[in-house]
Amino acid sequence: MKHMLMGVPHDEDFPTFEKELPLTATELMPIMGWRHADECAFDYRLTEQQICDLEKACSTRLPRDLELFLTSFA
Repeated sequence: MKHMLMGVPHDEDFPTFEKELPLTATELMPIMGWRHADECAFDYRLTEQQICDLEKACSTRLPRDLELFLTSFA
């Protein structure tokens, strides 16, 4: 399973930012608050804390002017 961040401008429907994450579902579990790895099958709007934790885990900066979502795909 691969995981991707998508950034959508406020009040719009389509992403203008996409970034594949180098993290596994197991690594995302504590950041996302998941109890089981299969919870990654859904899309999640990220909180400010989750964004900060993902930045640390991936050693990257993420855009703050977009609504960020985590999605997964095979």
